[in-house]
Amino acid sequence: MTADGVVRDRRLADLSGHAQRIDEGQQQSLRRLSTRYANLLSAQRRAVLEQRDRALASEAFAVEVLRTADGDLLDDLGREIDAGHLAAACRLALLAAIDLRWSEHLAFAGEIREGIHLRALAKEDPLTEFERQVATAFESVVAETADDAARLLAGASTADGLDLTFLGDRVPSATWAYTVTDNELGGELDRMAKALGRR
Repeated sequence: MTADGVVRDRRLADLSGHAQRIDEGQQQSLRRLSTRYANLLSAQRRAVLEQRDRALASEAFAVEVLRTADGDLLDDLGREIDAGHLAAACRLALLAAIDLRWSEHLAFAGEIREGIHLRALAKEDPLTEFERQVATAFESVVAETADDAARLLAGASTADGLDLTFLGDRVPSATWAYTVTDNELGGELDRMAKALGRR
């Protein structure tokens, strides 16, 4: 190495370049794996956002969804409050139910993701198992959102119109973070080598 910090030894320069290429390859592999885990949730997020956008854009859509879930409830509420307030309440309840269900789904996906590397010990593909469990759980997110919204409406006070202020405390924000390896323990040969190395 010279006084200005330049490495002149060809072997050291090659070693440094090799280490850099290995690191770049590992980083690229981690990014690919992260993307693969995110793909299913991204598709599910788009489906949830589509339903949410429809509810935001049209009170009539929210009323239709809730009428399908519990038409009798809407008829009863329609006798107590005017149609405009009922439609606004339906939209608010549906949005709250969507947000609650989505937040719960993300929490579930996070729990699955935390322990998914253990599937490798059972000789299962962690990504395949993650996708299976998360896809199955998402079916209830879609199927039960309308029923949840109807339950929220049913729990509202109608003394002074339809009071849904209690929803403010129940609507979560949703974020999700995850690790980027699905096999923290290494493959079977890696585990055997580590065990032999401890002897």
